[in-house]
Amino acid sequence: SKKTYRMAEEGRATSQVSSDSVVQSSSSKCSNGSPLSNADQSAMSFEEEEDYARDGMITFLTDPGVAIEHFREGMRRGTSPLIHYGYAFAVFIRGVLSFNEPLQEEANKVLEAAAAQCHQFRKNMPKGSARRIYYAVMQNDCELFQTVMQFMKETMAGYIKGGLGIRKAWKSYSKAYRKCEKLFATSRSPINPPFSDP
Repeated sequence: SKKTYRMAEEGRATSQVSSDSVVQSSSSKCSNGSPLSNADQSAMSFEEEEDYARDGMITFLTDPGVAIEHFREGMRRGTSPLIHYGYAFAVFIRGVLSFNEPLQEEANKVLEAAAAQCHQFRKNMPKGSARRIYYAVMQNDCELFQTVMQFMKETMAGYIKGGLGIRKAWKSYSKAYRKCEKLFATSRSPINPPFSDP
């Protein structure tokens, strides 16, 4: 039941929030160029990151806890926006379903960090490239999830911020959609766009 699930999540809130913070701190160091440990130096290719993130999402449908640990392990291996996005999504859903304020606050922080990382990687991609659009959509998702968290606060300020967030998300998604249309129109294979471009 919802009450039982909430009590279970509250019982794990302190340890999970602390663990999330440690993972975020560790991944921040990696993004700043600090060397990974010997056990974590096996960086994944983009295709491997896609498969790893997909496996995490599938696992999340049956066991959210295992999926979160799966993404944490992936984050220790590098700074992939795909894996950070998957982790942020899993933590976001956990926060929404738990009705636990510490978990919801942590979800906000994780979403903000993931959005910032997607933005950073997006800037490094060539304009008009599929990968740039890929990261832009993930950034929009994270910002939209943060908007949902604003509505859950059930305050006037939260509703106002949430409304503005939805308006911003609509414009961002519309812009990304137009870029996708342009990309598909110029691609020789519209069914399989070049998401693995450099």
